[in-house]
Amino acid sequence: VREVRKEVTSADPLSRTAFATTMRVVEEVADRYGRWQDSECMALKTDLMRYERGDTGRVLLRDFYGAALNGSFQYTESK
Repeated sequence: VREVRKEVTSADPLSRTAFATTMRVVEEVADRYGRWQDSECMALKTDLMRYERGDTGRVLLRDFYGAALNGSFQYTESK
């Protein structure tokens, strides 16, 4: 967030406490996080598609949990 704030306020350092500047910083952080999250989501989707049965879009539970046993830490349940 600090890095984004520095980038946004570099054009006009005196506006760093203005509400509009804060809004631009928040929007930029959300945009960057969304792009990062999308790439992570697509990687998970690609990995899950390896376990898909046919073109159903479904993964059998045994395959899902089997993936966790074989090192795919994303496919575990939290307590």
